[in-house]
Amino acid sequence: LTYTPESLQLIAKVSEWCVRDAIKYLDQVSVFGEITEEHVSKFLGIASDALIEEMISAIRSENFEQVVVSVTSCAEKGIDLHNLAKQMILYLDSHLL
Repeated sequence: LTYTPESLQLIAKVSEWCVRDAIKYLDQVSVFGEITEEHVSKFLGIASDALIEEMISAIRSENFEQVVVSVTSCAEKGIDLHNLAKQMILYLDSHLL
């Protein structure tokens, strides 16, 4: 399997560091061929760290129009918005503390 380090990191986070779940997700995403952050995001309905960073940056700069565009884009890409909120909270928790 070919993969990117970022995609494996995303799988590890989504699986909450459970090896069995990570292997299951890895197997599922491998259907796309190369394991990339985009494929993981698309298949599992989760946002990449880069997208989360963009959204947090837009919120910090009070660019709410960009926030709405980003959320709409996430919904169109099939990203689960409930999971997106959880991912943002976890991201903030790990980067602020």
